[in-house]
Amino acid sequence: MKRKVRLSKEERDMEKKLGEGTWKSAPKEEITRHVKTAQVFVRSRKKEGRINIRIAGGDLALLKKTAESEGLPYQTFMASVLHKYVNGQLVDRKVIAELKGIMTSKKRAKPVKV
Repeated sequence: MKRKVRLSKEERDMEKKLGEGTWKSAPKEEITRHVKTAQVFVRSRKKEGRINIRIAGGDLALLKKTAESEGLPYQTFMASVLHKYVNGQLVDRKVIAELKGIMTSKKRAKPVKV
């Protein structure tokens, strides 16, 4: 059974323009430039390292469950978490909650009469 794909408004507009023939192909030089840029990006993102780790079964189960909820294979999810950690982009939810608490308590503080 073939699933019907739902297109966004932008995608519907693109499909309409393609059907009308109002779009023209980009010059060959521009296409070549974009292809080369994409190839450089893909080569730079190839994974070259491999690791084997042992972790607690419960932790692995939680990782798999979280990855599934994110719509990712668990190994891809784990690689993403590690990447964010080493690049300083991993954010602790508890710290964020504490910061939000501090910010909201400051907003509620009443002015002091002098």
